[in-house]
Amino acid sequence: MRHSIVRVAGVLACALASISAAAATTEITISMPTPSAAPRLLAAGTIGVVTGKTFLYTIPATGSRPMTFDSTGLPPGLALDGVTGRISGIPSTPTGRFDVTLTAINANGSDSRQVTIVVGNTPALTPPMGWNSYDSFDDSVQEGEFIAQAQWLADHLQPYGWEYVVVDFRWYDPGAPGSNQNQAGINNALVMDTYGRFQPDPVRFPSAINEVGFATLAARVHAMGLKFGIHIMRGIPRRAVQANTPLLGTTGFVATDAANTTDTSTWNSDMYGVNGGTPAGQAWYDSIVMQYADWGVDFIKADDMIRNVAPILYHQSEVDALKRAIDKFGRSMVLSLSPGEMQAADSTDLVNNANMWRMSNDFWDRPEDLDRMFTLAAN
Repeated sequence: MRHSIVRVAGVLACALASISAAAATTEITISMPTPSAAPRLLAAGTIGVVTGKTFLYTIPATGSRPMTFDSTGLPPGLALDGVTGRISGIPSTPTGRFDVTLTAINANGSDSRQVTIVVGNTPALTPPMGWNSYDSFDDSVQEGEFIAQAQWLADHLQPYGWEYVVVDFRWYDPGAPGSNQNQAGINNALVMDTYGRFQPDPVRFPSAINEVGFATLAARVHAMGLKFGIHIMRGIPRRAVQANTPLLGTTGFVATDAANTTDTSTWNSDMYGVNGGTPAGQAWYDSIVMQYADWGVDFIKADDMIRNVAPILYHQSEVDALKRAIDKFGRSMVLSLSPGEMQAADSTDLVNNANMWRMSNDFWDRPEDLDRMFTLAAN
């Protein structure tokens, strides 16, 4: 976008008390120059690739299309599609740093940039950039809306390095929006398979019929050159515990073996906690991550892992179990933890097991939340 209007109100009106109410809202035009027709590469200087796992990266570049791409120095196992600019494959070397030269060419010129591809165990060596459905749709987003947002991002923001699109909160609920997500009893309407794992509601997500889950939607996102993510709640569905479903991949474990029914979210009643340090708890997280890998998930936003309500502030055993499960399966997934606030004492485990985490609770437009951020940043 070239121009946008920012409306400055509220806090500005408080700060500038001498301004009359009529003048308290100001229109400011923010301009961005139109990109040149010649190619300009905007890839991050460092790109993380996880050893032995499926990799997808679309080279970000502005300029007129059609555009072709070239590269030198890619790690063994990765290949570039010169037409789409997508680098994909599975790295065959266990670790290493590779200096790679990327080139973009169109009728108006060319541009080259050297990046470092690091093969190891970290998929997010720079902050992931993308769009999340929650702020726009709360828990109500439907497939058509999501695809439209993904396509817009692919057309307008991917050339600048934006690559993730994430289906947020309660995609398994046929009643969203408007359903009671913190009810006293078990919500039997939530969509679940025979192993207790949530499935996308096929009314809201028609491509999920026939128990394919998000596989079709993820493939469509990947075809745009983007990466696909989902939101999950910590734990195991209360409905699964009520039905005592078997845990996939085990010979005898059932949902009640994994569940910690005394550990629940204060703001959502879909789940019970999981005893992450037990074989049954690990089997539960293995079963859901295996499903996400099969679907083609590239990003997991795990909610209620960091609580701001005593006595439990950080659910370390569940974070550790989720990370162990991610390490077991053959797809690279970024792990993001919510909501916060995180404690400095937990930082070592967070660094070892997560790629992103919230340092604060929800940040609302009120002065006390802004004041609190300075303390959190200092800590």
